Amino acid sequence: SMSSASPKIDVRALLSSCIELGEAAGSIVRQVYSTGELHALDKARGESRAQPNNAASTTAPQKPPTQQDKSKQKEKKKRRLSEIDDPQTIADVRAQELIEGSLRRLFPSITVIGEEDDIEIDTNDAKDADSAADKMDALSLRALPDEAQAAKVGDELAAVDASDVVVWVDPLDGTREFTLGVVEAVTVLIGIAVRGRAVAGVVHVPFGKPEPRTVWGCVGIGAYRCSKKGDSGERSHVKIEMPPTPGRDSSDKTRPARRVVTTSRSHFNADLQALVDRVHPTDVLKFGGAGNKALMVVDGRADAYLFPQAGTKKWDSCAPDAVVTALGGRFTDAYGRRIEYHADVEQRNNDGLLVTLHDHEYYTLHADASVAIYDNKNKNKRQRTANKL
Repeated sequence: SMSSASPKIDVRALLSSCIELGEAAGSIVRQVYSTGELHALDKARGESRAQPNNAASTTAPQKPPTQQDKSKQKEKKKRRLSEIDDPQTIADVRAQELIEGSLRRLFPSITVIGEEDDIEIDTNDAKDADSAADKMDALSLRALPDEAQAAKVGDELAAVDASDVVVWVDPLDGTREFTLGVVEAVTVLIGIAVRGRAVAGVVHVPFGKPEPRTVWGCVGIGAYRCSKKGDSGERSHVKIEMPPTPGRDSSDKTRPARRVVTTSRSHFNADLQALVDRVHPTDVLKFGGAGNKALMVVDGRADAYLFPQAGTKKWDSCAPDAVVTALGGRFTDAYGRRIEYHADVEQRNNDGLLVTLHDHEYYTLHADASVAIYDNKNKNKRQRTANKL
């Protein structure tokens, strides 16, 4: 078969490189943010975008776009970074170019898919990737703790066919929060999938308090928190332990006593409220950023990240999926099904997300509820029966 000719990749070495690249991308994000023109620019964009509520009724009916129009739009979408002036996109694209460009130089035979793939990079921004890749070594495990370097792993980690590897990159998850200045919610996400499964991932928190931090995981090795004293300092890694099973609710032993649900801040609406209410949450925390919300579960600040709607993409979910799975939790769609990460998979997570360390079944939506998950293809709500609002 073709794949036997495919070069072998050590997933741990790829992960080690991704830890370094997450940190380096985080410092680009901080640097762009500190130039500080964010708020004014975003406001200007927002005002030009806003339309009066009756605008729709006064405009002439639109002709359906022709193939030619569509390809024109595609053309237009390919923009050069030098023509872009909003910091969020600049941070996004520069961070992505650093990560993707470095990975392509270090691991030329793997597939890398990123959120900002439709923006062309000017040559001077490709220098970020050149200089990062020059300092790195595709065989080194140096960013991993000694115990992870020494761990006995089989060929399913140490010698994987490059053709089976896809890296999903979201260079700046939580862009709305970034432009609003709620920077704690921002993460850099680099997820490594092998044969469609999320097996290793890096969630870097560039604005972590008191310092930037990385949470990374590798199935078979575990999940770790990692911080670095200064840019050149030593990394310290602390293994994350799976918390004990939470206590039961005295009035209903089938459910946990504490049911803190985190869900989307920007997409929150009545449908989402109704679906969250079905699990009788003791508290609902609305936050931005998929990476951020998954970390809230890992950190024990929330019991479930429940987002039973379309809206996230594979690059939002792959890295945190690997971290949560490595820790022993579960990361699925809202119906409890594992998420696939093949190169040609549907990029939208149309069936939502559910992330827990315990009680996954309790929070899972059951198909018989015919719940209101938006169907992106025709924008109609799927038929709802049991839980009419």
